[in-house]
Amino acid sequence: MILEHHKVSRLREAQDSLTETFRRADWIDVSRGLLAFGLSREYIGHLYSKWPSAGFHWRLVQLSFGRLLTHPWNPLPMLRL
Repeated sequence: MILEHHKVSRLREAQDSLTETFRRADWIDVSRGLLAFGLSREYIGHLYSKWPSAGFHWRLVQLSFGRLLTHPWNPLPMLRL
């Protein structure tokens, strides 16, 4: 699960696995619900109101920008294809 949850594409061999569910949840979180995987925007909004990001997304922007400046050819090394 730890190795695959930053994967961009779905896990073909384990579509209904806990790892695929976690991968989708991570993408929903990092995209602030732009990627919803069939969940309603209302439900995702409810989750964000219950558990706010507390600076998580701003920190992602800061870290990503810093990484882009220092490693322009590999700005997002955590992403897996």
